[in-house]
Amino acid sequence: MTITDTTPSDSQISPTTAAFDKKASAQADVPVTLTLNGNTFSGVWNGAASLTAGTDYTVAGNVVTLQKAYLAGLANGTATLAFKFSAGADQSLSMTITDTTPLDSQISPTTAAFDKKVSAQADVPVTLTLNGNTFSGVWNGAAALTAGTDYTVAGNVVTLQKAYLASLANGTITLAFRFSAGADQSLSVTITDTTPSNSQISPTTAAFDKKVSAQADVPVTLTLNG
Repeated sequence: MTITDTTPSDSQISPTTAAFDKKASAQADVPVTLTLNGNTFSGVWNGAASLTAGTDYTVAGNVVTLQKAYLAGLANGTATLAFKFSAGADQSLSMTITDTTPLDSQISPTTAAFDKKVSAQADVPVTLTLNGNTFSGVWNGAAALTAGTDYTVAGNVVTLQKAYLASLANGTITLAFRFSAGADQSLSVTITDTTPSNSQISPTTAAFDKKVSAQADVPVTLTLNG
């Protein structure tokens, strides 16, 4: 009696666990090595959905490379990918999907107004929501504002000083609040000056002769300027 066993051997994959970070600078393809044991590779499935060869993964020899563009589209958490073969059991790759991309900080308000009129001038407080970052400073174009002079920081509040704002030209400026990570946040400040214009008189000098025959009224023209 000759006893044989033609049951196909299971194929194997390595690794069986992997991690993928969606942070743009950390993204990387995930290579998986196949040990076929006489079988042929059929494809990769995520649940009932088959991945697309040449797009979601590539095959070169006995290595299947999961593409980072596909992995970046998965929800955070754990995804189990099934590697299927012509015979034998499927093999599972457990993928842990994370995203360590820093959150952007936020500022409030994002718009403000400043009046150069002396009696109307006021500092402008801006509240920071750091979201795990640290505050780096404030810029007006390429020029960095001076901490302690142009603005002060107390806890999560940056206060733009009225002396700095009063030095700016009338119009709208955009101040960039910068942080250790994430995008800059912009504050749009509208600068006006409602200081009343001085009225004018003309002439500003005149002559009067008391001689009776020379006496004459002196007209003065007013320019009120509002």
